[in-house]
Amino acid sequence: MNKGMIVLVRIKQYFDKQRPAFFVGKVLDLSNGWITIHGKGISFNAGQVKPVYPHDEARTIVYPKENIAHVRPLPDTFDITHLDLYHDKSQWYLRIDDAPDACLAEMG
Repeated sequence: MNKGMIVLVRIKQYFDKQRPAFFVGKVLDLSNGWITIHGKGISFNAGQVKPVYPHDEARTIVYPKENIAHVRPLPDTFDITHLDLYHDKSQWYLRIDDAPDACLAEMG
């Protein structure tokens, strides 16, 4: 992972019932075990009419690298201002032009 890359980050889950958490954005800085990203979060809330939704406003987040479960590089052309999420059977996906879509989570 390098500065300037656009990435999809999955945050670690520390217990079984914890909701999945993702952040999509541009890497601003990598230093001393921390990663700074500017972008949008994706929240999951089972039992709601709309159980998966991207956050409305972009923001800058600093995560400790030890709390990151997975990082997926996205194409440089990926638009972080408009996140296209869709449901297929029991899986939720993030649509990515010019690359395979990203599977986010399984929810009925």
